[in-house]
Amino acid sequence: MLYLQKGGSNTSKTFSYDQYGNVNGYGTMSLPTLLRYYSVAPCFKFRLSDLLYAKAGPRLDLYSSSLLKDIPPGLQSPEPYYTFEAVNYGISYALGISAGKGKIRFLAELMGQNDFGSSSYNNSTSQSYSNNAYYLNIGVLLCLKN
Repeated sequence: MLYLQKGGSNTSKTFSYDQYGNVNGYGTMSLPTLLRYYSVAPCFKFRLSDLLYAKAGPRLDLYSSSLLKDIPPGLQSPEPYYTFEAVNYGISYALGISAGKGKIRFLAELMGQNDFGSSSYNNSTSQSYSNNAYYLNIGVLLCLKN
C-alpha cells in the first residue's frame, strides 16, 4: 500500500458585475489543490534485458483528504463546492532500469498513472477532473534473495 499526494492547479475565468448584472471586467484565478490517497497498485513486471524492465497493472486509490492552497484574501474557501470521489481506479505502468549485484540494486524508473474515471467534481461549475500523473522514481532496492 502506498501513500500518494497528487495535485494540480485549477485555473478559471472570473467575472465582476455591476449592480445591473453587466460584466465590469474579467480575469483569472488559480487554486492549487493537493489530494491525498492510499493506493494499492499490484503490477506485473517483465524483464526486457539484464538492466531494463517494464511493469504495468491496475491501481485502486482510496481518498484520504484534500487541501486547497493559496486562497486569495477575502475569497470564501471553495472547498464546500468540490466533491471528491472516495474510490478512484486506473492503471499504473513504468519503464525502468535496475543495476547492481548481490542484495543491493539501484533503480530508476519513469512511471505513469492514468485514471479511468473522474477524481473530483466542481458542483458550481459542473466540471469533472481526473488525475494523470507522470514521475521519476530513483532508489535503492534491497533484495531478500539473489
